[in-house]
Amino acid sequence: MPKKLDPAALQERLATALAREDWTSAESLLTDLTVAAPNNAPVYYNRGLVRRRQGNGEDALADFEKALELDPYYDKALFEYGALELENGNWARAASGFESYLELVPGDLDARLNLVNALLRADRPEDARAQARTAVQMKESAGLLLALAEAERDCGNLDAMEAALKKIAQTKGAKKDPALAARILSIRSQGNRGRFSLRP
Repeated sequence: MPKKLDPAALQERLATALAREDWTSAESLLTDLTVAAPNNAPVYYNRGLVRRRQGNGEDALADFEKALELDPYYDKALFEYGALELENGNWARAASGFESYLELVPGDLDARLNLVNALLRADRPEDARAQARTAVQMKESAGLLLALAEAERDCGNLDAMEAALKKIAQTKGAKKDPALAARILSIRSQGNRGRFSLRP
C-alpha cells in the first residue's frame, strides 16, 4: 500500500526549500503536493513558478493551465500564463490571458502594458490603442506612453503618435535615459507595424 503523503509536512519542507532557493527540491515537493491535494490550484500555480524559474517553460505553462482549469478566476495564474505566452511569442494566447486577468484586476498597469504589446504583435492595433489609452489615463509613464505611441503609429495616426512621444519628455528622468531615446527613435523611424520607414 502506498505511503500517504502529509500535506502539512510537505508544506513545511517546501517553505524551507523555497527559502534556500532550492528549486529542484521545491519542484519535487510541489509534485508530491499535487498528489496529496490534486484539486489545489495554488499548488499547480506555485509549481509552475518554480518550473519557470528553472527555465522549464513548457511544464510551467501546463501547470498554469491546470491551475486555471481548477480555478478559472485565479488571477495570479492568468497573469503568469499571459506572461509566459508573451515570452514564447504566442501573441493571441498572451493577449487572451492578459484580457482575462484584467477583467479581475483592471488597475494592473504592468499587465495592461503586456496586453498592449501582445495585441500589437497579434496584429490588433486598434485594440492595443484602446488599452494603451486606458493605461495612460491611469498613469502617464514613459513605458505606457511609448506603447501608446507605437499603437497610434500602427493605426496610422502619426499626429497622435508624436503627441504621445512629446509627453514622454515631461516624465521623470526621460532626458537622461539613452535607452528611452533609442526606443523613441525606433518608433519614429519605423512605419506601420515596423515594416517601413515613415520618414525616409
